[in-house]
Amino acid sequence: MNGPLRGRDFRLLTLSTGLSALGDELALIALTIKVADLTGSGWAVAALLLCGVLPLVIFAPAAGVIVDNYETRRTLAIATAIQAALAVGLAFTLLFLLIGRGLVALVTGRGYPRRRRS
Repeated sequence: MNGPLRGRDFRLLTLSTGLSALGDELALIALTIKVADLTGSGWAVAALLLCGVLPLVIFAPAAGVIVDNYETRRTLAIATAIQAALAVGLAFTLLFLLIGRGLVALVTGRGYPRRRRS
């Protein structure tokens, strides 16, 4: 093998980045279909897609300055660590929301089917 794919670490990085991008795109497709199915509105789908593009438009200029002025490897490591921290935070937020919903349903009796009295 010649070129950059000769290095094992670079091949692993390229493969993992590609698989991550594929997963992101499949999740976006699934979410778009779900929003279209639930709302039946093209405006809701457009708002969803706009929410995906808006952070790129806002943060891309600052990210370009950061990448140009700092070491690439360190910048990539910090960005990946921030992304992982945000993903873990989102997972815990969803977990606490589910636990809270279950506790509210348990205390109020709502969310469970009621038994019919004979």
